[in-house]
Order: sequence, then structure tokens, then C-alpha cells
Amino acid sequence: MDMSHTPLSIAKERALTSCTYNSTGLGDRQRYFIAEMLSAKKPDVLLLQETWLFESQLTKLSSLHSDYIAHGVLGMPERREFIAGHPFGGVAFLWHRSLAASTKIVRCENNRLCAIYITMDTTTVLLVNAYFPCDNHSKTSVDAEYQAALDSALCLWIESDADVVIFGGDLNTDISRNNAHSHALNQLAHNINSDLAWRCSEAQQIDTFISSDGKGRSCIDHFVLSQSISHNISFLNLCKICSDAGTSCFPVSRPNKLSRPKWSERMKPYKDDALFWDSVWKSCDKPHDGIVFDLRQNTKREYHYALRQYKREERALHRERAASQRERERERERERERERERENGRKHDVIR
Repeated sequence: MDMSHTPLSIAKERALTSCTYNSTGLGDRQRYFIAEMLSAKKPDVLLLQETWLFESQLTKLSSLHSDYIAHGVLGMPERREFIAGHPFGGVAFLWHRSLAASTKIVRCENNRLCAIYITMDTTTVLLVNAYFPCDNHSKTSVDAEYQAALDSALCLWIESDADVVIFGGDLNTDISRNNAHSHALNQLAHNINSDLAWRCSEAQQIDTFISSDGKGRSCIDHFVLSQSISHNISFLNLCKICSDAGTSCFPVSRPNKLSRPKWSERMKPYKDDALFWDSVWKSCDKPHDGIVFDLRQNTKREYHYALRQYKREERALHRERAASQRERERERERERERERERENGRKHDVIR
């Protein structure tokens, strides 16, 4: 779960509170979580990444919370043919209705970015929300797609006449890494006269991403701020609502070694496919027809068929082993009987 939260003093007697959150879709549990977070934290602006929405579904953003206005960029084009994966993920802004009159949407050429202007007193703020490609962990080479996203952010800054720039979101690299992507992100911050918020004195840096197995941890969600306001951060940390709301709306699973089936490795490909397409189906709001629905049904059917087939094989093998064990027991019993008969014969000879 990725989220960070920061209030900034920008205009006189006015702070701007913003959050960034990678939702990995907008299914029922994600919408519930976002609504709970907005009600609890009441940020002025929420930056969302990986909404996984088609253009026809962007209206869902406006229904996330009645106190917020939304603007989003589609992550997947509306096509008839099947689309593999989530090419851009989709990004969106939600801002409080109290800022409605002072907010203006900015057009972006790159679908990994969306931007808005907010005017506070006499100060104009450009907010840029980004979902960057994954880190390639190369020491020397920056992926072309990652560089293109950085260049698009730089162009927004160059073309803007805003007094302050706030650039944030899931930037998919940890600034502590000594590799090409982290260097490129640091160079962007330098080029736009900005600082990374995690480096400010009031920041409480923490891992914003933890892998499902708990082994992979990193800080990949960032705010990049104009140097003129970076010293005005009140605090920057991981939202407490993450752990509170996450407990109630995200299922928690714990491995149970005692009940782990012996056939888990053989069934893993079928299970992984079924779980993947089930998650895609849920992120698409559970359609009742179409290719995503069909793929979910087919992979689920294949998984259960393979599971039944393997269980039949296991039962047949168990019966065969049990029969072999019974035959060995009978053979041992016959051998013991023969031994008793030989012993009785020897005793009979002695008596005679």
C-alpha cells in the first residue's frame, strides 16, 4: 500500500494538505478505503495512481466522495481487442470542493501525468501527479519510457507561470538507490529548482511500498517541491489511516504450514492465472460479460479442473499405496505363520 501525506504552508495563513496513493484499481475495497481516508484526513488534494479505468469509467472518480471534485487521465485506451496488462495505470486528482473556484485543469501530453493549477490568495500552485515506470535497477541506463515521463514533467514546469510547483505520486524509484533512475529523478529536482520532500527536516521517511511477502521494502512515493516552500513543510509521513482502514477493508492472509497441500507447486500456475484475472475483473467493476469476464471464468474453470484431476490422481495413488501396504502386511503375517509352523515342527521332532 503506497501513501504519503504532507501539509504545506504556501499562502499566508493557509496550508495545503496533500496525499498520494497508489490504489491499484478502483474496485469496491479501494473505493471504500479512499472514502474512509478522505473522511478521516480531509486532505485538500489527493493524488491517485493506477486507477485502471477506461475512458468510459472515468466518471467513477466523481463518486468516490461527495466533498471532492475529480479529474483523471485514462490508463487504458477504449478498444475492442484485448489489452494485456495496464500500460499507464491511470492517474487522477481529487480536490476539496472548497477549492473548486480556484482550481483549473492543465492539459498533459503524457498519459502518465495529470496536472492542475490551484490559486491560493495571490499564489498560483502547479500540482503534477505522476505514475512512473518501474525501476530497471540499472547503474548506467535510464529506460526510454522513464526518461520520457521525466521530460514531460520538466516541460510542464518550463511552460508553467506558477509561483510554486508540487510534483508527486508513485515515482517508482527509491532515492537511496545508487542507480540510473534515482539519479535521473534527482537531476529533475535539480533542474526545476526543487527539493525532494523526504529530505526535508520535518520529514519522517518510511517505506511506502512493502511487497506481499514482506521481503521487499522501499520508499518510492514522493513529493518534489519548489525550494521556496520546501522549508514550510509541517510534516511528511505515512498516513496512519493506512493501517487503520487497511485492517478493516483489506483481507489479511497468513501462511499455514500445517495445511499447505503437497501439490501446491504443481497447481501454482493455474492458481496464479485464476487470481490474476479475478483481480483484473474486480478492478474493472466486475463486468458480467466481455473478454475480461470470459478470461476470469476460463482460468477459474481450468484451476478447478486441474485441482479435481490432481486430487483424483492423489486418491488413486493413496489407494495404490494402501493396497501395497496391506499386501506387505499380509506377506509379513504369512512369513510369521510359516516361522511358527517351522518352530512347532522342530519342537515336535525333539519330543519324539
